[in-house]
Amino acid sequence: MKLNYHLTAIVLILLLILPAAGFSQERFDLGLQVNNSAIEVLAGIELPTMPGQMRVDANGLYEDDEYKMIGASLTIGDTVITPGLTGRLGFRGIVGKFERTGKDSDLYSSAFVLEAEYDLSSAYLSYYIPVTLRAGANFGPSPLCFGDTENYMELTAGVEWWIIENAALMLNFRYIDVEFNDPVKWDETDSAAYGGIKLRF
Repeated sequence: MKLNYHLTAIVLILLLILPAAGFSQERFDLGLQVNNSAIEVLAGIELPTMPGQMRVDANGLYEDDEYKMIGASLTIGDTVITPGLTGRLGFRGIVGKFERTGKDSDLYSSAFVLEAEYDLSSAYLSYYIPVTLRAGANFGPSPLCFGDTENYMELTAGVEWWIIENAALMLNFRYIDVEFNDPVKWDETDSAAYGGIKLRF
């Protein structure tokens, strides 16, 4: 229940407070993705800056009583190498709870963010392809981790097929590796695929 309250607060900040800052061309994303044991809610806002774009993202992930996480990131991005390819750098904050028999630990970490997005609809192609490819990496080394957490890493990759202008089907993959030092030293790894839908406003 606490996870739902935190996620609701993050979404309200993204949808209500940031647009009031005076940006005129902001773009909002809301998404939901699931697999047989997990559910994740995604929210984001992209704001034009000079140069490039600033993006704020938030997510809440619940994995079948084994762990739950919420996080938010701030990245700056711009087109690199070729039209349609965007690179982003930034920072992310993550909190969560990982539960195993005798090994319940809390996740508290900051992380460096590196992301890439290739929008095939904007690329130099002979015909229109409504597909976006994504990949990202979050690295939280020991100096950026707190409490029970020793190290944090999260890798993601995915594809979005824009079936209409403002809605896409998503297929994503995530790999998580977290090292804890309390109550004992232990390591949690998890990899999973997700399917879902994204709406853009």
